[in-house]
Amino acid sequence: MKSHLQWLLATLVVAWVGPAAAALNVFATVPEWGALTEELGGDKVKVYTATNPLQDPHHVEAKPSLIGRARGADLVVATGAELEIGWLPLVTQQAGNPKVQAGKPGYFEAASFVPILDKPSRLDRSEGDVHAAGDPHIQTDPRNIGRVAGPLSARLAELDPENAAYYQARYKAFAERWDAAIARWEKEGAPLRGVAIVVQHKGFTYLIAWLGMKEVAALEPKPGVEPTTAHLSEVLATMQRQPVKMVLRAAYQSDLAKPDQAYWAGQSNILLQAASAWLARAEGNSAGGIRMMRSAADLEDASDKHVAMENRLFPMRELFGYMLLELQQPKTALHEFESSLKVNPNRLRGLYGAAKASEMLGDRETARQWYAQLITLTRASDPGRAELLEANVFLSKQ
Repeated sequence: MKSHLQWLLATLVVAWVGPAAAALNVFATVPEWGALTEELGGDKVKVYTATNPLQDPHHVEAKPSLIGRARGADLVVATGAELEIGWLPLVTQQAGNPKVQAGKPGYFEAASFVPILDKPSRLDRSEGDVHAAGDPHIQTDPRNIGRVAGPLSARLAELDPENAAYYQARYKAFAERWDAAIARWEKEGAPLRGVAIVVQHKGFTYLIAWLGMKEVAALEPKPGVEPTTAHLSEVLATMQRQPVKMVLRAAYQSDLAKPDQAYWAGQSNILLQAASAWLARAEGNSAGGIRMMRSAADLEDASDKHVAMENRLFPMRELFGYMLLELQQPKTALHEFESSLKVNPNRLRGLYGAAKASEMLGDRETARQWYAQLITLTRASDPGRAELLEANVFLSKQ
């Protein structure tokens, strides 16, 4: 009777508390807004980013996969100012999700919260791909990221009022770090003021204005129009009269954006995620570092290894394990090392990491096994390596 009563009370408590609130599903159109939403939302949001850094956000195919993601979204975060006009309206319309239609709380346009530059005085298709609302590439000025962060945090709180204080606290912490980073970048970028540059496409208006650089020519005669030989000759003549320091072009305009380079483009995106993770870690944002490093590892797991490569150069899950060791999380680190070694066996760094994690957990027997495997694997190698010296010292005490 007593046990039944306890079970009934436990059931009533669970029913009263209810299930844990589900994370907000966020559909971000470009990586910048995906990353910002993750910073502001933490574990209260689940973000899907529709494009990667090597995709032109103007020209995206409205695939069924995107429509499906929008159908299940609580919030769409877009740049606006017509950047995604060629595909996003179709995606949201086909999704049939009333929450994320333009004008609804579940639809957020970042450009609404920043001063827009280069608004055309007249609209004429003969002038190329001119945006009627002005230059939509607002992300190239980091101050605009800060201007968007506050309203985006408020929108998250509006959609998820129970966690409003959480979003506000994360916004405050992010704003402090971001302002400090901008101050540092402006100091480092001071020598660029007045420097003459050429742009491939007129998409750097905000960056140029922020750093005070001087655009003297564009490789495109008009936005979105391929250059002719005559136009390039004019650009060359301009550069001879006024020497420039650099040519700016977007990542998606590089050779990696070509279809036959899709594999390497994906690998570059994974490396970018990992680099961003360790940068976040170095700046004190450990939670963001963990989140991005886990994302990089998941992306690599989902990708195929290139036929020209015998093994991964540096497995992301192994690298994730080392971040977790630094953060004194040996249990999770050991899991990551073991997962990596299943796919990439007999890696010195993987075996050493697993041994260190086991040692930090106080499991000396498991640590001994990993160290012994490491010594056996490297019997013919340089015994002076720090990892091998540490392994031998540990084994000598057993």
